[in-house]
Amino acid sequence: MTRLALLLAAALPLSAAAESPSPAPAAPPRLGGVTVDLGGWLAFGTFATFGALDSNELPRAAVRPSTERTFGMTARQSRLRAALGLPSDGLLADARLDGLVELDFMGGSVGGDGSLPLVRLRHAWISAAFGGPAHLTVLLGQDWGLMGGPNVPVSLGHLAVPRFSGAGLLYRRAPQLRVSASFGGDLSVRAEGALLAPLDRAVTPAATAAWPDRPPPTGVGARSGLPDAEGRVSLRLQRGGRPLLELGLSGHAGRERWLLTGGGQDVNASVDSYGGALDARLDLPRVTALAGAFLGKNLDVLSTLSAGVTLSLDAQGQPLAVTGVTVMGGFGQVAVAPLPWLHLVAGAGVEQAERKELPANPADGTVPLRNLQASGGALVDLTSRWQGGVEYTAYLTRYVGVPDRDVWSGQLEVSSRYAF
Repeated sequence: MTRLALLLAAALPLSAAAESPSPAPAAPPRLGGVTVDLGGWLAFGTFATFGALDSNELPRAAVRPSTERTFGMTARQSRLRAALGLPSDGLLADARLDGLVELDFMGGSVGGDGSLPLVRLRHAWISAAFGGPAHLTVLLGQDWGLMGGPNVPVSLGHLAVPRFSGAGLLYRRAPQLRVSASFGGDLSVRAEGALLAPLDRAVTPAATAAWPDRPPPTGVGARSGLPDAEGRVSLRLQRGGRPLLELGLSGHAGRERWLLTGGGQDVNASVDSYGGALDARLDLPRVTALAGAFLGKNLDVLSTLSAGVTLSLDAQGQPLAVTGVTVMGGFGQVAVAPLPWLHLVAGAGVEQAERKELPANPADGTVPLRNLQASGGALVDLTSRWQGGVEYTAYLTRYVGVPDRDVWSGQLEVSSRYAF
């Protein structure tokens, strides 16, 4: 197996049925002692939406009752990656050094032209593996977080935004320092801990003439002065060198510092972010099953559909108080291969916020209370590297109101991915 395949097994949390078969092993080129394995995906997708969704290309929720129909095509989910084998000497002479850089084209577009997508950094990290009985590994750079586990549901249509995002699946990528260790053989325990950049999209307001001493606009997570902390412990069982069962328990803790400017005040308020999650994966010869569940508060940094906090506003729309929102959810999916070249997938996920912690009567269709996705499809291995598929996903989203309101929408996807 090439170094690229080994690194991707750890860096890209997609189940076996979701990945196109690995390219044939080849000797990687050397650049100044560095081995470089180049690879990626050529992804193409078509999508037709039925009803209004929050995104035509990669939706997560229904947004309003509508008879709208849309159609589109995209190649933006294609990826380029380089897996690096790095020379080791000096203090780390006995360690194995690896690296990974991965890009896709989901960074927006030039002038709103969908045929001119912008490059986006997904992963960029270096790791040092020390071997020994603990198999200690230290990773520095941008990679997946630990909360929620490493396994993402199988999909060809949803690559840049994983299937069941906003409906039971937690995920994030962030710059981090991670330490991991593994113990055992066919039955093993893996422990991981990480300090992550507290990346939150909410920022403090800019300074004004009336308030010249306000800090510059800064993310509320960074203003806490603390990194986020995440950890995961997993039990793994393999048979004949192949994975069979994995059970994981993970957690997240962080803090945000909000600047409340309502009522003519400038007051800082801290809001904690925390949660716990369970995840499981079963690999049988023709069946792969994934499941996960979580409970926590203020978890929008982990891609929940629910807002992390509720802001109480004054008459001018300025925040007077901030409260974290409790959210829970879970997902499950089964992938079955009745034929060597055919994979049938089906699953569902749901996310639910705590009603009493949400605004009592917000503007219509602006605050989600619950989000459900149900998805199924068929994926076909056209060649050893080329896969095509058809998937359909139904979205049912409940919004806070008087009364609360349910909205249905759906999307059909026909997708293709070539792994090189």
